[in-house]
Amino acid sequence: MRKCLLWAVILFLAMHPLRLALADSPIYQDGAFSYTLTNEGAVLRNWQGWPDGEEQVDLLLPDTLGSHPLIGIGAYAMGISYQFDHRNRFCIVVPEGVRYLEENAFDSCCNATMLVLPSTLQQIGEGFLNVFAEVSFPNGSAYFSCENGFLLDLRSNTLLYAAPSSHDYPLPSVTRLGNHCLDNWLADRTDVILPPTLTSIGAVFYDLPELKQVTLPDSVITLDSHCFFATGLNSIQLPPGITEIPAYCFAGCDLTSIEIPEGVTRIGEYAFLYNWNLTTDVILPESVQFVGYGAFPEEAHVVAASETTHFETPEEYALRCP
Repeated sequence: MRKCLLWAVILFLAMHPLRLALADSPIYQDGAFSYTLTNEGAVLRNWQGWPDGEEQVDLLLPDTLGSHPLIGIGAYAMGISYQFDHRNRFCIVVPEGVRYLEENAFDSCCNATMLVLPSTLQQIGEGFLNVFAEVSFPNGSAYFSCENGFLLDLRSNTLLYAAPSSHDYPLPSVTRLGNHCLDNWLADRTDVILPPTLTSIGAVFYDLPELKQVTLPDSVITLDSHCFFATGLNSIQLPPGITEIPAYCFAGCDLTSIEIPEGVTRIGEYAFLYNWNLTTDVILPESVQFVGYGAFPEEAHVVAASETTHFETPEEYALRCP
C-alpha cells in the first residue's frame, strides 16, 4: 500500500507539467473527443468514454476531428481511469493517417483488448502503464514490428510494449527497454535476466514487491529515473559502465547493501530513498562528484572516498527543483 501511494504521487507530479503546457493551447470539442490543432491537423487530447448506460463496443477513432485530419494522439488521451470494470472489453482502432502517438497515449486504458494501429504511424512514445491489450498492424508497418507480442521500434531497437501474449517468450535482443514496457511480461516473475544487447533501461520495474532479483548485463550504461522504483529487490549488481544513478532509481526497494562502482559521477535525489534495511556502510568511490538531496535513507552510513564529493543541501535542492 505504501509503495502504491508513493507511485501515485510521482505519477501525478509527472503528469502535471503536461496539463500546464496544454492550458495555453485552445481545446476544441467534437462529440466525445477533445483535440488541439497544429498546422497539419488535429491531435486527439481526450476521449470522454461512452455515456452512462451505453453498451461498449469496438472504438473506431475518427479520421477527422472538426473537419481536420487526425494526425496524432496526445499523451494520456485514451486513459479511461473511471472505467476499471473489467466486465466491459473493447477494441480500439486507430485510423490510417495518424502519424504519431505521444508518450503514455494509452496509459490506464485497461479495458482495451486490442490496439489496431495504422501503417502511417511513424512515432510511438514510450509508456504503456495499465494496458493489457494485444497490438496489431493489419496493413503492416515500415517502422515497427509486433512479433510474439513484443512491440518494437525497429529504428532505435527499443522494446516499447509487451502484450499479455508475450509472457511465455524470452525478451528480444533490444538495446533499450522503454518506460512501462514490461508490465504484462513481468507478471508473477521473481527473477529476471536481461538480454546482453541492452544499453538503456527506462522506468520499467516499479511497484513489483515480488520481484527480488534482476541481472543487469555489463552492456547497460544508462538507467532512467524510477527504473526500479518500489520493487522487492534485495540486492543489485550495477554494471561497470554506469556513470549516473538517477533520481528515485532504487527508491522504495528492499536493498540491504549496495556497491557503487568506480566511474559513477552522480547520484540523483532520493535515488535510494525508503530502503529501510540499507543499514550497512555505503562507500562512494572517488569518481562520485555529486550526491543529490535525500539520496540515501537516514539509516544508511554513507562514506565518501573523496573529500570533494558534494552532498546537496535542502536549500540547494529547493533552488534546483523549485
